[in-house]
Amino acid sequence: MTVQQIFSVCVLVGIFILIIKKILDARIAFTFGGIILLLVSKNFDKLLDLIKISAVSLKISAIIVFCAFGFAEILKTDKYPAETLSLLKINIRGGQKKFNFIPITIALIATFIGSFTLLSANASCGIVAPFFFPILIGMGLSPQVASAAIIIGAWGTIMHPGDINALMIDLVHKNCKMDLVNVMRDHLIPTITAIVVMVVTLSVIGRRKNSVSVASNNVNVDTIEIKNGGKFKIRAIVSFLPFILLILYNFCSFFIVCSNEERPKYAKIAVVASLLLCSLLAIILARYNTRRRMCLGFIKGGIAGIFDIIILMITSMVFINSFLVCFGKNDITALINGLGVYQIIAAVVITAILTILSGSGDAIITSCVQIFVPSIIASGIPASVPISSMIWFAGEIGRCASPVAAATRTVAKEVNKLVPEESKVEADQIASKAFFPVILGLITSELILYFFHK
Repeated sequence: MTVQQIFSVCVLVGIFILIIKKILDARIAFTFGGIILLLVSKNFDKLLDLIKISAVSLKISAIIVFCAFGFAEILKTDKYPAETLSLLKINIRGGQKKFNFIPITIALIATFIGSFTLLSANASCGIVAPFFFPILIGMGLSPQVASAAIIIGAWGTIMHPGDINALMIDLVHKNCKMDLVNVMRDHLIPTITAIVVMVVTLSVIGRRKNSVSVASNNVNVDTIEIKNGGKFKIRAIVSFLPFILLILYNFCSFFIVCSNEERPKYAKIAVVASLLLCSLLAIILARYNTRRRMCLGFIKGGIAGIFDIIILMITSMVFINSFLVCFGKNDITALINGLGVYQIIAAVVITAILTILSGSGDAIITSCVQIFVPSIIASGIPASVPISSMIWFAGEIGRCASPVAAATRTVAKEVNKLVPEESKVEADQIASKAFFPVILGLITSELILYFFHK
């Protein structure tokens, strides 16, 4: 390795430490690191080319995040989560339960479906965290485990061909022979297996005594007494409708966009339309607040999402692309050349490590697919091996173990709004609880992808 490459790795690790140690805000740290790497590499043209590829869907992603966080704010403003708790008759003062795999499974699947329908892990966590966290506490999980249960499901886009990463894989489609139209079928078994492994592993971790470090009766959520009157029950049941409509709408749009060459664009437009429709429905069904206040809440939540998530996504994207330019894309490929079948393992490991250290999923995946797939195919690895899928899984699942990822920080922020000061959780605490479930789930899914498709 050259001095410049060693320096770029040191900057990558250094920025990661600065963020998790809270020495610098993540957005400032990524900006600072990106500037340093850019000045060292002095290759502005290559950086701009990488950023253009990574930012293909950034504009529409910003709209999705705005609508998703606005929708979540509407739900909180009119006490939808509280009514759901009352409907399910969940006692917020519940203690640690022996069978904690049930709430963990609920949380993981909720976030997974949310990220699938919204095509965004950040948007999914922005909705699921404030809505499901009180439910998870009421079912006996500690705040740390409940937060980890939410974040480890934030990779549902792996099942959607409308995702930006699927678009990038499509550009390499002639080489890797990946059937994007049937991506759900191809990824189904690895996905289900990884979910089972994650749930079991986090359940074991959650049963350790040191996981129950917070009194669960301190969750800051309004409780509503639902009487036997039909009006109150109907109102409580209606609190589920926005989620049901969102899922149904997006599942329908999924089958439509599969046959469309511009599927990523139209899939994301469908997501925005569904979020706006559900927000409108929630406002129409308002009971506790004026509709004007709920509309203002939508705007407030959306602006907060843009500031907290999109700016972080932009800075992390620029930073990781600056790293790739400074280190050298061809040099990264050279590191694994001549390893034979172990090139696939190296590509997966490098993708996962870069994702965990940078917190950037899409930028890493799109770059690594372009860097590794052609080289691995050219080395004689059979085309039947789903190399692109393995890299995609490494990036999507690996991001769930990153303490600097926007989704992880979103969960921490939303959870901390609901718990007292002494019970607050940090992004690195969430990532540490999620680490082993994520790594074991990733290893399992990669093995199934390799052997099942071979």
